[in-house]
Amino acid sequence: MLEDFGKHQIRKVQDVTDFVKQQKQLLDAGCLDELSVPFETVFKTSDAALNDRVGIE
Repeated sequence: MLEDFGKHQIRKVQDVTDFVKQQKQLLDAGCLDELSVPFETVFKTSDAALNDRVGIE
């Protein structure tokens, strides 16, 4: 399973160090409205049993 993940499922490895440093500076300065944060949504499948299994209401 891990071999398949490492050889076929990973498409790109990207160094985000500079981005994280910039975000930390904004956080430390209290500029929360300037942070780059993802917008998250719940993905609900059409399979009710699967939704129950993974805890999606």
